[in-house]
Amino acid sequence: MKIRSTLLLTCLLAGSIAAQQQADIPLLRPEERQTVDGQADEFNQALTPILATAAKSTVRVWAGKRRLAYGTVVADGHKVLTKFSEVARATGDLRVDTGDGAVRAAVIAGVYQDEDLALLTLTGEALTPVQWFAGEPKLGSFLTAPQPGGQPAAFGVISVLQRDLRETDKAYVGVLGDTHFAGPGVKVQDVKADSGAAAAGLRAGDVILQVNKRPISGVLEV
Repeated sequence: MKIRSTLLLTCLLAGSIAAQQQADIPLLRPEERQTVDGQADEFNQALTPILATAAKSTVRVWAGKRRLAYGTVVADGHKVLTKFSEVARATGDLRVDTGDGAVRAAVIAGVYQDEDLALLTLTGEALTPVQWFAGEPKLGSFLTAPQPGGQPAAFGVISVLQRDLRETDKAYVGVLGDTHFAGPGVKVQDVKADSGAAAAGLRAGDVILQVNKRPISGVLEV
């Protein structure tokens, strides 16, 4: 629960604050827009001091010119936990940036596919490892995630208790995606027996391009 909750904040995460600020609100008058933007700025400024410590242990993970995900510095400062499903599709060498101009080369040291986690090993000087929260977040608790520079990256509220989606959630699809597939959509590597995907006729080798006319770019979107 501790790792899942923390990475929910630092890795990829809820909807971005920037997107919320830029979203068009129907019938919003200019003076109302100015008020909303001002409140958003005040909210972000209020969060910045709270995120200062966690931001020191937050990095961005890159491959080439593409930013893949956020990551959390752990262990002795030479390890980073990040999203496996994102780094698995990366082309090119991995690296992380700390938001202050520092860049470290990174390689995958371990994969924990059931939790969608990858452990990276960094070169260079050690970074600041995260200080784990020792308790259990309660329902209704407010969560926020930092960018490496200290600004808010995302925020949200704990609305459900921890649960295993594969055992209890009827919406479990039952598709294992091919992480080495470089084309558009998601190539099906395996379909679990007695799953919704099997009942729908999906087979290994199929490529899922859309769901309800929405283009699909990764396994988690499916």
